[in-house]
Amino acid sequence: MPAGDGQMAQHLAFLSTEPASRGERQLAWIVAPVSPLAFVGGLPFVRVPLPPVPAFIPCNEAAPWISDTITTVLLFSQFVRLRPRAPLLLGTGYLFDLRFCFADLTAENPGFRPVARPRVTGGCSHGGRASKRRSTRRWPGSCRIRKISLG
Repeated sequence: MPAGDGQMAQHLAFLSTEPASRGERQLAWIVAPVSPLAFVGGLPFVRVPLPPVPAFIPCNEAAPWISDTITTVLLFSQFVRLRPRAPLLLGTGYLFDLRFCFADLTAENPGFRPVARPRVTGGCSHGGRASKRRSTRRWPGSCRIRKISLG
């Protein structure tokens, strides 16, 4: 077995280095237009109020933290094994975003604060990237603001 075969087998063992098959490309062309249609289909229900669920905010803030942590570990492990710089850069971005996920998790959960006091938070969702989150922190007018009273 030539020396290059083992490296080639290791290289193809990662999903990011595997080329997409014809069926996967067709599936992507089907799913891509369906996603905006599902969004448009949900627009009539935007103004329907939902009952308050106290556990929603901690769960909503913990889920991105967990998924970003798993993604960061996978990207760094891929960098260690394959040595391209792209997973390292992506992993560093996810690691940077984890800072904001943890800050939101601790800010939204009253159990992390020693004193219950009213505070102002932005009404934006996770959004996926830290740059959007930082911009809503600096310029609160770009997002809906709500005052939360805990006492």
